[in-house]
Amino acid sequence: MGVFEKQQQMIEAHQRHLQQSHQLEREGPVDLLIWPESAYNYPRFGRMLPMLAKEVRQDLHSPILFGALSVMREAGYRRLYNSVFLVEQDGLIGQRYDKTRLAMFGEYLPFGDRFPALYQLSPNSGWFTPGIQVTPIFFRQWRISTPVCYEDILPGLIRNMVSHGNPHLLVNLTNDAWFGDTQEPWIHLRLSQFRAIEHRRYLVRATNSGVSAIIDPVGRIVAHTEVGTRETLRATVHMMEGKTLYGRLGDWPGWISLLIAGLTLVRRRRPGILLADGALSIRTPR
Repeated sequence: MGVFEKQQQMIEAHQRHLQQSHQLEREGPVDLLIWPESAYNYPRFGRMLPMLAKEVRQDLHSPILFGALSVMREAGYRRLYNSVFLVEQDGLIGQRYDKTRLAMFGEYLPFGDRFPALYQLSPNSGWFTPGIQVTPIFFRQWRISTPVCYEDILPGLIRNMVSHGNPHLLVNLTNDAWFGDTQEPWIHLRLSQFRAIEHRRYLVRATNSGVSAIIDPVGRIVAHTEVGTRETLRATVHMMEGKTLYGRLGDWPGWISLLIAGLTLVRRRRPGILLADGALSIRTPR
């Protein structure tokens, strides 16, 4: 469904996720169902946990990790969050992750909180509030970090998630419908592969309009959907843990290598000075 279509037909969007999840359950046991960003936006959730998830899950039996909007109201003021929730086996929602890196002009308008009049210039910009924690979601005996949308292309953020939470699995919930049938969803997928490689974790991507995919710990795409098609994926992932060299050192080896390369280039291009027949000439080595 297109991005505006999904907002205008929230019940239909939810029904489609239910239908396809029933299909997966009929095919065999499911440990965890994963729905994309903005999978369930009607109604918007409160912030108090735990809460019942009957309206979300209905007659499904499997736990569900899904994206939704959540709202905090206090003293007449409303804060809107782009969140990930986990429906446990018992039908309760007990955990949440709030997106911490919001998309400029899409989810928020720079200085819009101080100067609301700016929204008249960009009326489609959102009023979202960023989350403040990168803690994982606990599923059974495992930990799952859940970057939302383009957070999976930010190596520093994912490294921070892995450093603080030591997750066994990375799950990215995305809605790339903004870009339609273009190359952007494929570019987004390719950029996300590096996160699996950097931390030697499986990365599962559940997207609203493609490309959904399962990426193994060395960056290979095990399975994927197409763009703009209605599909489901079933795959087995292995829970991994431990720290990689990149997880321990970060980007320092890369920056040091770049500095060394730059110094070498500057040194090679220094002009040489020659004296010929009493005249001064300058030779620049090729």
